Amino acid sequence: MSLFFPALASTDTIGTSLNGKRISVSIRSFIPPKMKNNFLTSLSFDETTHYQVDGAEQVFIDCGAFHYVDEKVPKFKKGGYVNARSAIQHYIHRHSNRKNAAKSYLVCSPDHIIPPDMSDIDSKNRTKWTIHVAKEFIELCKEIPNFTPVGVVHGRNKNERLVMVEEYITLGYKYIAFGGLVPIARNESLVLEQIAGISDFTEPKIDKNSPLGLAMLNGCKTHMFGLNSPEWYRWWKRMGVTSFDGSKLSQEGAANGIIWSSNEFDIKSPPSSAKGLYTKTKIKNIGERNWIEGKDGIYELDVKGESILDVQSSGWEFYKDSLCMNNNCKQTSFKHRPDPRTTGSVEHNMGRTIINAHVFEEIMQRIDNLVEIADKSNDEIYDDWRSIGWE
Repeated sequence: MSLFFPALASTDTIGTSLNGKRISVSIRSFIPPKMKNNFLTSLSFDETTHYQVDGAEQVFIDCGAFHYVDEKVPKFKKGGYVNARSAIQHYIHRHSNRKNAAKSYLVCSPDHIIPPDMSDIDSKNRTKWTIHVAKEFIELCKEIPNFTPVGVVHGRNKNERLVMVEEYITLGYKYIAFGGLVPIARNESLVLEQIAGISDFTEPKIDKNSPLGLAMLNGCKTHMFGLNSPEWYRWWKRMGVTSFDGSKLSQEGAANGIIWSSNEFDIKSPPSSAKGLYTKTKIKNIGERNWIEGKDGIYELDVKGESILDVQSSGWEFYKDSLCMNNNCKQTSFKHRPDPRTTGSVEHNMGRTIINAHVFEEIMQRIDNLVEIADKSNDEIYDDWRSIGWE
């Protein structure tokens, strides 16, 4: 399984009760163990809450380049100019020096995003700046045992990205991440062409002279920024990408009111894409909702015909046993359990993120299983799941 790092912002918290009082805790307390122990955060956000939960194995930290994408001179959102030394200082003081620090860190060399519509001169200047910083950054990381430097690749096309990959390999980077993909994410063929040189989707092959191909053939681990839907995971798994991250769980769950649920399917007749492995339910389309008073006087939501809350995890059990104590909740007139099938408070909204995280882990396991079956079979029904070889 390619390692997934859920991207956690300072708002990825949920209110729960402790001794009758409301406290705010990181959703790391409730998501699957691998996601709890391996997460991504940015220097643009306050990470404090997420370190209050034990068990961090590996934390991926980016320098927050998306917040200064429109600036000619990169500055951190929280103040100060961006360079190799200032980034290292932030990574140390805000992360690895913490009492409850992670065992290891993947730390991004400061980058400057190159949007698809950027001019030639600005693109060249940003590439030059990013490579210049990367030279000093990797040397500074050699002095810190639990830091793994990550070179971040940008570009408007395959050739520009290839230039950066070549530079990182020369500098000695062993972990290379591909950024700037979110703006073109809806154009699947463009993403795969820029990254892996894939042009034939009937029999896709990784071009050895593509950015991804060159990185992998030189023994580098690879990471994909921001593209973390189940369908993108199908591609990353098939191509052997090491890791990926994203905030889709929070965006679709908490912000957009969508709950994921797994679909049943015949393993001997799999769907053609990961979209067939799950269903998205928009809570705004749920009809009748009734709050029913329990024996303990606490109300629980009754939604007829819905079984989407059948999630098996200790985190989920803790969540269900808590109370919604948010003063802004629409249901403030009575004590009630938080429920992701309604809105009105962070407790309700973030519950959808928790559900989606558990469903996503199940989907990834199913994709892994399908890829394994496909690689052992010559049956054409598995062609959409087979590992992608070299061209």
